[in-house]
Amino acid sequence: MLFFIYAVIGMQMFGKIALRDNSQINRNNNFQTFPQATLLLFR
Repeated sequence: MLFFIYAVIGMQMFGKIALRDNSQINRNNNFQTFPQATLLLFR
């Protein structure tokens, strides 16, 4: 339940950050979709 809440909050706050391959925010580490946000929190 806690991961669900934090995933939704992360999507709202960080979902629109531009993705760049040479930074920490790339196609594998982002909050753009709910499954990606949940997996990122588990990591």
